[in-house]
Amino acid sequence: EAPRQRTAVAARVRCCAAAALFRFPARPAGSEQPMALRTLRPPRRDGRSARGGLCSSRLVALDDYHEAQRGARVKVVLLSWMGATQRTVAKFADAWRAVGAAPRLAVFPAMAAMWFEDMASALARQVLRLLLDDLRRGNDALPVVLACYSGSAKACLSEMALLLQRDPEFASLRSRVAGVCYDSSPVDYTSRHGVRFITEQGTASGIPEVVRWAALGATPALDLVFASTFARQRRRFWRALERGVARGWATMLLYSEDDRIAPATEVLAFRTRLQAAGVTGRPLRAVAFSGCPHIGLMQHAPDEYRRQLRAFVLEAAAWQVRREKIAWDATLREAARSSALFRGKAQGDHQPEQPRAHL
Repeated sequence: EAPRQRTAVAARVRCCAAAALFRFPARPAGSEQPMALRTLRPPRRDGRSARGGLCSSRLVALDDYHEAQRGARVKVVLLSWMGATQRTVAKFADAWRAVGAAPRLAVFPAMAAMWFEDMASALARQVLRLLLDDLRRGNDALPVVLACYSGSAKACLSEMALLLQRDPEFASLRSRVAGVCYDSSPVDYTSRHGVRFITEQGTASGIPEVVRWAALGATPALDLVFASTFARQRRRFWRALERGVARGWATMLLYSEDDRIAPATEVLAFRTRLQAAGVTGRPLRAVAFSGCPHIGLMQHAPDEYRRQLRAFVLEAAAWQVRREKIAWDATLREAARSSALFRGKAQGDHQPEQPRAHL
């Protein structure tokens, strides 16, 4: 009982500290999502309103999904990087659409979600519930591919993997995620990576200057107050991506040899751990690009980028078919075993009694 109380108190302290540092409303006790979370807010025509802020995440459903899903092999959820605009993410959606995938949803995580797991978990739950609604309608059987860019692996994806693994609400959705494509990701946003991203990519990614200065100023305080908490979160983050349901996902790692925020050495080390922990036979490969900055692979090598996406869509769709066949065969074997046990028990109950010998 005492450890649970300490955990609850620590979570409340994190929320209050975040509220003080970033000036957003603390989450009420018992609520399932931060008050700053805004779901499916329609963007302005210029596409600039649909972006995650310092403490507010947003989801945008793509209007042409139902048209694009005709003939598509998979549907894609785009987990964008912090500060990305809808106009920028739309270019990546077009790339997926051109290779036989149907973009379903664009997710714009809050910057603070990289460090506060409660915010990341609330966002992940919103994404999964939307996918679950699609599944329950009964007319959307496309497997799901998660396209993860930069820090969204920590701001959303890892929490999605944990919820799929542990939460009974999403049990029916667990087997529908076929794969994940990492672009300049995954990045464990320690202070070193976070400051580098904000200073080097802040303007290019659309992060407002006020937000950049606020994040830079808060980083030393966060490190000082939450050093042990962040260390625990990093261990939890990598376990979520390497174990559990993520072990069975088809995986492609797109990275640049010149990326200073998601270094090639860290991406390749992640691939090695996936090879050791993954399910036998699942597609897993890493594709290197040269001379490309962080989140700049498609811009600098569009043809090669689309070629790799097309190959991965085919791999993920084929892997999903294979997984379903394996699961169906296992169900048939279990049914046959149960039937044999039942028949054996029934025959034993109806055997005629042997006559007793008279002495």
